[in-house]
This record gives sequence, structure tokens and C-alpha cells, in this order.
Amino acid sequence: MEKISALIEKTLKTKPVVYVTRDIERALGLNPLGGYFAISRVSGYGKEIKSKFPENTLLVNAEQENGASSSALLCSESTKKFIKEKNAAVLVFQNSSKIESCSAENGFELLNNSSAVSKKIEEKASQYEWLGDLRGLLPKTDIMALKSAKFAGKPFILQYNHAHTGEGTMLIKTALALTELSEKFPERLVRISDFVSGPVFTVNAVVSGNEVLCGNVSYQITGIAGFTDNEFSTIGNDWSLPLKILSAEEIKNIKDIAIRVGQKMMRENWRGLFGIDAVMDGQTRKIYLLEINARQPASTTFESILQKQSGEGASVFESHIAALLKLPAEKYPIQGIPGGAQIVFRKQHRHDTQKPDLEKMKNDLESRGFAVIAYETDGYNKELLRIQSKSAIMDSHNQLGDAGKIISECLKS
Repeated sequence: MEKISALIEKTLKTKPVVYVTRDIERALGLNPLGGYFAISRVSGYGKEIKSKFPENTLLVNAEQENGASSSALLCSESTKKFIKEKNAAVLVFQNSSKIESCSAENGFELLNNSSAVSKKIEEKASQYEWLGDLRGLLPKTDIMALKSAKFAGKPFILQYNHAHTGEGTMLIKTALALTELSEKFPERLVRISDFVSGPVFTVNAVVSGNEVLCGNVSYQITGIAGFTDNEFSTIGNDWSLPLKILSAEEIKNIKDIAIRVGQKMMRENWRGLFGIDAVMDGQTRKIYLLEINARQPASTTFESILQKQSGEGASVFESHIAALLKLPAEKYPIQGIPGGAQIVFRKQHRHDTQKPDLEKMKNDLESRGFAVIAYETDGYNKELLRIQSKSAIMDSHNQLGDAGKIISECLKS
């Protein structure tokens, strides 16, 4: 049987795909070659990619044309012209009603799943309702208006209905903290969950046909000081650590949760990538479902790069593309990896007065063998640098290993 990469390449010759994204890194699970194209805003990293793949990369000065969001990029005149010239289908990182409207108005075939379905599965309140008989996978959870929340004497997790990368997640430790929040936003819908103390793990998975294909379990790096101000902000993934701290049975249990979620998503006619986060109780080692990302998870690209370096199996991004193109991705096993990690350096409050020398940091990190992607943003807690390693960054839960400590030191320069 031919490799999945050959099947995709052959299909793209007659059905090209253009990936439109604000951050070009999201599109790079495949190299922009043949019938696969990437469109992104003008950026330093975008220019690096265009220099390597000039015929298949378009950089749009979106801020001048229509703004810098993915929907604005898609609606820009340069993008519309490019897509029509290539007679290509469109793929984005995260779908939205604006993207769907723009695609419909211009006659584009949009490969992504419905934004309404994504929203229903991903947002905190509707996700709880949608899970139905799978709610038992969660820690004890309730949905309510913030004014109805009560502090019962033990810490709990409070999450706003719509948030990502941990920015809408808070650990409520006192009645006073809850009161201050509820007085500000009494009617805001929130999810209240028991606090489970322990490591968080992620798995990227693909729905194709009647199968759910699981990628490699990674440890979710969260809230480490020096990388972010937010204790719940996701700052990276380490695929090496689970192989060290989890048993084969525990890894299987995490994947089984993803499979059960994916099987439910099938009933929504879902195709392609999604991701789950799961937390392990540090005392009992029981594993709970925390989140569902009804879209391409941010760790997809680097996991796919590690997979292509590790063997002949399918990468999660290849499986994603194949599933969206209605190719039989389920016939191609996903490639395992022996490790690897990435960590994100986010903009912090201290940077308002002490601007980081990103160019020096990038040079220092690259001189030590790390791959580094620089981002151009002014938003608080947004990505400034993405640092990638072929080996582990973490030594144990919340503890940087040797490579992680080197990265941390470079970020102090």
C-alpha cells in the first residue's frame, strides 16, 4: 500500500488546498509544495517560509487591506485572487461564522467542520451538555451563573464559558475571591469543577470514517514562572515525559478518553483533528477529562514534524488533511515518537517596562541547538517565542529538566 503522503500528494494535484492562517506555523504540518499552499500575514517567520517555498506561499499585508485576523486574511483581495487562481479548497486553523460567510460569498469550498458544531463542543457550558453520558469522565462539575456560585470551604476551578490557553481559568481559594468576581460579573455563565491537583496530558486525535486515530500523549507544560504570568496558561508540550512517568496502561486510558469523545463527535459528522486535555490526580492517579479542543490543536505542527523524523507512519496533520479530503486516513497507522518538546515564551506584565531582547534570545537559543519561531505581537500573554527541542524539556511535573533550564537562562538575557 502506498504511503499516506503519496496519496495526499496525488489528491492535491487535482484538488489543491490553501491553508489560510494568521500564524504560518499552523499550516506547516505539510511543506507548502505541489498542490498545498499557505497564506499568512507578513512576518519575519513568514518571510523565512516564503524564501524556502516561494511558489506556494503568499504573504498578505493584511493590516493595510482588512486587518490581521484569519477571517480578515481570507477576505483580503490578494487572498481571494490567489485561491480562485489555484481553484483550491480552503482550510483554516479555527473556523468561525465570519470565515464561513466569506467562503460562501466567494464560492470557496471550506474544508473545516462547522463553526457551530465546534463552538457547541468546545465552549464550557454547551460542552457539558453535549457530553451527555460521558460527563462521568469529568471531575465533579456544575454550570451556573456566577452569582449562584458558593464557596464550600475547599478550592475549586472556575472557568468562563469561552476562553482558551487557560486565560479564563481560575483557582478559587477563598470566599472573598469568589465574591469579588461575582460582584463584577453576576450573570456570567461559568463552569465550576472540583480542583484536581496533578499533571495534565494532551492527545491530538483524528476522526476518519468510523475510526478515531490517536497521536502521541504529551505532558502539557503549564504556568511556569518566567514563561508566563498566568498559572493556568498552556505554554507547551513535552512528548518525552509521559514515557517516563506514565505506565502503558495509563497512556492507554488517556487515549481511550480521546476515542470515546471522538466517537461522539462522529455523530456530529466530524472529520479531522481534535484534541483533549486530561488531568491525573497526583494522589490516586485517576485520570479525568478536562477540555476538548474541537479544532486543530496548537501542538499539531510540531508533533507532525517529530513524526516525520521518526518513521514512515502517518503524521497527525497528514491524517487530518486526508480525513478532510475524505481519503481513508483510518487505513494508515499514526507514527509514534520517542520524545521531543516545545515551550512558549509569552508576553508578561514585566515586559511593559523591561522589553525583552527577542533577537538575542533567539540567537542564544539557536546556538544551543533549539529551533525557535519568533512572533510579532503586542498582546498580553501572546506568544513571543516558540522554542522546540528534539529531547525533553521537563524532568518531572512542573520541574524543568536540563534543556528546560538552559532555555530558561537564555530567556533571562
